[in-house]
Amino acid sequence: LLMMEEEKGDDGSDAVLFDHVFKTDDDMFVNITQLSMDLSPSNKNEDHHTVVADYFGLPMQGTGPVRDVTSKFYLSPEEYSPATFPTYATGGGYALSNKFVDCASKQMASLLPPMWWEDVAVGLLAESCGIELTAAPWSPDAIRSPGRYFQQNPTTMAIAHRVSIENQLRIHHGLRPVFDDDGFITPRLCPDME
Repeated sequence: LLMMEEEKGDDGSDAVLFDHVFKTDDDMFVNITQLSMDLSPSNKNEDHHTVVADYFGLPMQGTGPVRDVTSKFYLSPEEYSPATFPTYATGGGYALSNKFVDCASKQMASLLPPMWWEDVAVGLLAESCGIELTAAPWSPDAIRSPGRYFQQNPTTMAIAHRVSIENQLRIHHGLRPVFDDDGFITPRLCPDME
């Protein structure tokens, strides 16, 4: 995501340097300009020190594994025994710093058996790396009610969930997306995009 460049690593191999990578789902709209501003290293804490978020997204706290065997999200006690997960960022979209990616790549073997909930797995890696989640300034409505959220925040919205490719193109080209009766961004092809 922000400023990527290639150079030689310490061992002479090719290396890619980056500030952050952003993981997102294919049905998410991402406003790169707003996301870059949200991740800007110009953010300062109360001591006026620059704050760089190593793990950045919408926090999920106090959740735990689904133990209902009929659920597609079932997670057995053998797969994950604690009653709650560590704090993690919702899977719709989160940013990881170069520092976190480097640590996580070294800690992955510690997640055995592997955690198949990718967002929880990243939270477990953050815990293992001693990295805290920085809460993004995004509303959870960007995930739960993206149509209503977009209508209220069309220029400052960094992410929105359940956005069709057609509506992602509409937003990118400065056109208004098409909403269904529930306020969600509709997946049907927009007539003027055909």
